[in-house]
Amino acid sequence: MTNNSRIYYSREAEELAHRQKRVRSLTLLAVGAGVGAVTTLMMSPDKTEKVRELMTSAFEEGFDRGRGSVTEAVDQLEKEYPKLRERVEKILDGIVS
Repeated sequence: MTNNSRIYYSREAEELAHRQKRVRSLTLLAVGAGVGAVTTLMMSPDKTEKVRELMTSAFEEGFDRGRGSVTEAVDQLEKEYPKLRERVEKILDGIVS
């Protein structure tokens, strides 16, 4: 159990910190899974050529999935950008006024 005694000065800062923590955790999980998969393939009793083919197909599949995820994220950001820009401009207008 962790003791979270960190003080956040806004709800947005707290949410951002939690989101960053989740992204770090998922990234480390993915890297660990990748290292485990490569290690398993390298230690397998199959012939070297077969291992290379398996690794190549696994990397290509992962790359394609990653590209799809990035494309979805970019599409989502493009949809939300005008709303976000409008909110920021309203906030800045309120500060300047």
